[in-house]
Amino acid sequence: MPAFIRSFGARRIAVVVVAASLVGLAAVPTILAAPAQTPEQLTDGSLDQAVQPARIGRLMRGDVTVLRRDGSTVTLHLERGRITAASATAITLQGADGTVTTFSITATTRIRVHGTQATADALKVGDMAMALGTKSGTGYQALLVRDPKPAS
Repeated sequence: MPAFIRSFGARRIAVVVVAASLVGLAAVPTILAAPAQTPEQLTDGSLDQAVQPARIGRLMRGDVTVLRRDGSTVTLHLERGRITAASATAITLQGADGTVTTFSITATTRIRVHGTQATADALKVGDMAMALGTKSGTGYQALLVRDPKPAS
């Protein structure tokens, strides 16, 4: 297990992923995805619909700063999107809004494809994936890459 995950804790990383997902569920209202309406345009029914939370599937990216056990902090970046390039050393994801982000893959990167542990060669262009990593130069170093299901 990588030293970062040992010092930070795999369980805490999982909590960060869940917390980031919950932020998308609880903090990003559906109204952001709908056309803007003035208060005069909102009726009782449309107001109820406007304040419904967004679905977790709409979470595209986010940064979370986490306190480590030793008192230091680390900022993690979460990105979801379609794989546009994949190799043994890097993966590039393109979000639904067109933003392209590249994560370097190292020997310590955990990769899960279709629910099982895998290697980088199992990541396929066209599949949807989620990557969690730390800032590294102008890009990110992947700690975890998940490709949950085959491209449809």
